[in-house]
Amino acid sequence: MSANTILSGRDQIQKFLGRSWKTVRAWIDMGAPIAKLEGRWESDVEQLLEWRRSQIASSVDNAWKPDQGGNPPWRSPAGKAGRPPLC
Repeated sequence: MSANTILSGRDQIQKFLGRSWKTVRAWIDMGAPIAKLEGRWESDVEQLLEWRRSQIASSVDNAWKPDQGGNPPWRSPAGKAGRPPLC
């Protein structure tokens, strides 16, 4: 772990992730590799990227796929349109 991959402080972490601190705190609760050390929030860029990739992969793995049959989540069981599909 080289010094240039360390994010130190809320502002650096938040800016790197491009999210609000409220979202970052929620991600910490979900296991994001961010810790408060000696009163200052710190993280490692590579660990954050790895964690985020795993979250995205997990989300994709759990997404509805056409070959699963049934209706996609945006369709009601009766086949009536729920929210319109994204274009």
